Amino acid sequence: MPKPQDTKDVYQYTALGRREIRVVLLHPWDSIDGIRCEMTHVSLGDNPKYEALSYTWGSATNKAFIKVGSTWLSVTQNLFNALHALSPPSSHRIIWIDAMCINQNDPTERDHQVAFMKDIYTRASRVIVWLGSAADNSDAVMDYIGTIIPEPNLTEHKSWESVSALLSRPWFSRVWIQQE
Repeated sequence: MPKPQDTKDVYQYTALGRREIRVVLLHPWDSIDGIRCEMTHVSLGDNPKYEALSYTWGSATNKAFIKVGSTWLSVTQNLFNALHALSPPSSHRIIWIDAMCINQNDPTERDHQVAFMKDIYTRASRVIVWLGSAADNSDAVMDYIGTIIPEPNLTEHKSWESVSALLSRPWFSRVWIQQE
């Protein structure tokens, strides 16, 4: 997987205006560069159109790189997997992602942006929940969810173990979920 060769290749954040946020313009998957995107500033006052991603960051030691313009940004492997799954087949999609859109190395910006998070999620055209890559029969449980409601004895059904495994994923126990 490609990664920056020196510090000039690393993405540099630019300051946000008072009511601005960054959004990611996610491009289709590229067989050479992998995940490619741009980051741009938008004003919340302009009612920008974007989706928001809710996910668990994952291990800070397990990193991957994504291409932002002509530079590279380090992200967790879990976010990389989410972006790979969400990469559009053509055109682009616009997503707000906390770990990318907030400069995590700037405490002042981070505190200011965290105060906007409820507004950011509320204004999103939709919130995408990334529970992780398929595992523990999660594909089967996603197919099964549509049949759960009419099921009178859910706990007796053999697919309950798959449902339980899905609901045991870290996303469901995150403190931030209520705000998102």
